[in-house]
This record gives sequence, structure tokens and C-alpha cells, in this order.
Amino acid sequence: MSDHPARASGFRQCLQKHSVKIIGVVILLVSAWPIKSWWDEQVELKFVTDCETASKASDWEAEKRAATQWCEWSPGDGRAWIRLAEAHSGLGDLDQAADCLGRVPLDHEKAIPSLMEKANIEWTNLNSPKEGLKTCELIVQQNSRAIEAHARIISFYAMTVQRSRMLNAIRTAVKAEGEPREAYLYLILADQPIFTNAIDLNARWLSSDSGNETYRVGLAIQTALHVFADAEATAKDNALEKEKEAIVRLEEFAEAYPSNVAVLSILIDYFVEQGDISKVEGLLRRVPAEAVDDHLIWTCRGWYHSVRNELDLAREAFRHALEIHPCSPRAINEYAALLRLEQQTEKAAELQTLAQRGFDLRKQLLQLQTARSASPQQLFEIAKYAEACGDELIARALKKRLETMAGMSLDKFKPALLGNPR
Repeated sequence: MSDHPARASGFRQCLQKHSVKIIGVVILLVSAWPIKSWWDEQVELKFVTDCETASKASDWEAEKRAATQWCEWSPGDGRAWIRLAEAHSGLGDLDQAADCLGRVPLDHEKAIPSLMEKANIEWTNLNSPKEGLKTCELIVQQNSRAIEAHARIISFYAMTVQRSRMLNAIRTAVKAEGEPREAYLYLILADQPIFTNAIDLNARWLSSDSGNETYRVGLAIQTALHVFADAEATAKDNALEKEKEAIVRLEEFAEAYPSNVAVLSILIDYFVEQGDISKVEGLLRRVPAEAVDDHLIWTCRGWYHSVRNELDLAREAFRHALEIHPCSPRAINEYAALLRLEQQTEKAAELQTLAQRGFDLRKQLLQLQTARSASPQQLFEIAKYAEACGDELIARALKKRLETMAGMSLDKFKPALLGNPR
């Protein structure tokens, strides 16, 4: 109880007076809310109408003005950014169009198509594969089954001879059930990923980023691989001379970029084929720690230890190679050679036959005009080969795809011949 009743009474009167005012303000705000909502709808409708009208008339400046105002008024509305991207695209400002497409909120229903269009602009018109790669990586983070994004990522690593990243990208896509059809072809070609358009692509990418190590090395390697293939096919003096020149060029790149795994792996593999143990030894000493995921480096290590009769070290190297890439005919063939040294002739003969299947399959796939033109029968052969190599992930995924694609049954696979080196 208050000791000052007059004062308490005055306080109650004041509180009642201000309560009336507060209630009045609340009533005013509540009654104003429908008006604001109606007004927002009208403003939004005007932006939509203005953009649609301008778009139909191909009046890109008018659409740009309307869409810019819409983005400023509601920066979280993905539709506004898509409209502004369309206007910039119509005006030929493709860098601005790509930027707008990247601003569409990730929870918007058209976020993935917008990002894919952004990636397409970056890969092609802007000639900026680094940005395109980042965009595609963001897409697969949001949608692990985005096949076209996976295709871009895998192809980029294949063209630039980033072998381990390519294989990782393929297996990531396969596990997510978002692999493009050509991923299986790239898998078989992983020992030496040579492609008819790779030279042109690396040259084009280099034209907009002249100091880029990845594109410079990619161009040099792809050029060398084509020279090697020509020399092997023709055995003419001029082809062999070009082969020597290509090796000198690769050695220059190895000096310029001493940590580049791609150029070292191609050089080491070349000298393994030549049987030049001294060259192989010197190059293996230069291999950086980050090459631990490159199966071709491990295969060449295995060969080196085999010829030095260090059979335990050779077996360990082949084990690493085949864990990384069970379908590598090069690794299988070299492992078979090790088994022959150990007098395991029956197993060695089986694996040599398996390796030859891989080499034959590779040769056949190299005749295709594009990476996406493999026939169901060729994919069937890849599936059987993968199963024989013990690559369950690839065999199972390709079996599922073929059954969906062509109604083919792959139930009668032969048991795996390879397993792991023991």
C-alpha cells in the first residue's frame, strides 16, 4: 500500500491517459498494414509489368531501368535480378549479366538455372573458366545431381590434365548420381587424357590469362601427347624429331614449374616407356608431396622399384596406384610384370589380359568424335571392364545407367580379377 495515496492516484490517471495514446498508435499501425501491403503489391506489379513490356519489345534499356529500380526496391527478389540479367544480356553487357545471375538468392526457385546460365556465360562469352569452375562448384553444393555442372568440372580437369582432380570429380559425381555420360570415357582415358579439342581450349583460355600456369602446362602437355601419338602411329623421322622437341619443351616447363604434378607425371611416364631408369629416378626425386593422389606417379614408382628388384616397395606403389584408379591399364600392366618377377605366372597372365582389354578400350574410345558419343555397347564394355578391375562403384553406377538407358542387363558380370596387390 502506498504511503502517498494522492500521488498513486495521479500516476494511475497518467498511465490511463498514455495507454489511450499507445492503443491509438497500435490501432493506426494495424489499420495501416493492409494499406502498405496493398501499396507494395502495386509497386511490384508495376515493376513486373514494365519489365515484361520492355522485354517483349526488346527495349533493353527500358528493362534495365525498371529492373534496376526493382532490385534497389527489393534486393532479395530473385525475379528482379533475373530481369536485370536479361537486360544486360540484351545490351551485350555479359559480365554484368553474369554478376546479376549470381545475385539470385540460393533459396529462389530459379537459383540453379540462373547459376548454370552464369557458368555458361563465364565458360564461353567471358572466357573465364576459373570463374565458371567456381560457379559450377557452387551449383553442385546446392544440387549434387546437377549433371551439366558436374560435366563442366570434369571436362575442365580433363582438358588441363589435372588427373587426380578429374578422377575425384568423376567419383564425386557418380556417388551423387549426377555423372554425365562422358565421365566414364574420361575414366578410361585417365592415364593419358588426350582430347582433340584440348589444345584449342587451353590456347583460348590462355589468351585471356596469359600467365596462368594451369593453361600453359595444359597446352604444352596436350600438344606433346598429340605429338607422341603421331610418332607412335607413323614412326617417321620428322614425327620422331617432333617428339624430341616436345620432350625438351616439357622439361623446360618442369624447370619453370617444379611443383607441377601434371608435367612431371607425363615426363616420368614417357621415360618409363623408354626404359630410361636414370631419367625416371631424377624426376621422381622432384615429385612434390601433393602428388600423393596421382595414380600415374605411383605406377611409375612401382616400375622404378621393380627394375631395381625392390619388390616390396614396387608392390606398395602399385597398391596405391590401383586404390586411386582401379581401372588404369598402365597400373594393371605394370603390376602384372611384377607378378611375373615373383613367378606368379597364372595371375600375371590374367592381369596382362585385363590390361590389354583396357588398352584396346582406350584405343577404341579415342576414335570417337566427341566425348559424349560413346554408344551403349561401348559403355557396356566399360562396365564389364570396371567390374573385372574390381571398381564396384563405377561398375554398379554404369550398370544402373545402362539398364535405364537401353534396358540392358549386366547381371552376369565376371568376378573381379584384380583385387588389391598383396
